[in-house]
Amino acid sequence: MGGPAAEGGDAEWMIGCECGYVARGGDAAALVADARRHALEEHRLELSADQILRGARPPDEPGGGRVQG
Repeated sequence: MGGPAAEGGDAEWMIGCECGYVARGGDAAALVADARRHALEEHRLELSADQILRGARPPDEPGGGRVQG
């Protein structure tokens, strides 16, 4: 899997949803699990790990990432 969250490190990674929810994870697997759970439960969307990780950003980066359908 590509994207910055897959590179590891100590920072918590995040990706924001258009509804305002922010999925967070200490590693790629945790971030993907949180984002997938939210997308399915709240929006009935099934997202791939690639879709999620492409928009992942460290929390100190302005705006974070947003999933683009």
